[in-house]
Amino acid sequence: SHAAPESIVRNEINAAHKLLCLDCEAEKFLDKVLKKAVYKRWYCGHYHFDMVIPEHRMTVLYQNVLDIKTQNRVK
Repeated sequence: SHAAPESIVRNEINAAHKLLCLDCEAEKFLDKVLKKAVYKRWYCGHYHFDMVIPEHRMTVLYQNVLDIKTQNRVK
């Protein structure tokens, strides 16, 4: 997804980066998706930094490019 679910933005991403809610409606919708979806790994961008949130199996990408199969950074 482009943005991350609201609960993750509020509890994880804001704790590290002090963001303002810029896309709240999408983030609220993704919170509903998060509660129902079964996923191995969630990727998002939008925040202009790279971050891994292991407890949610989430990767926020900005400058990093990852091999989706191995999770290794592509040089």
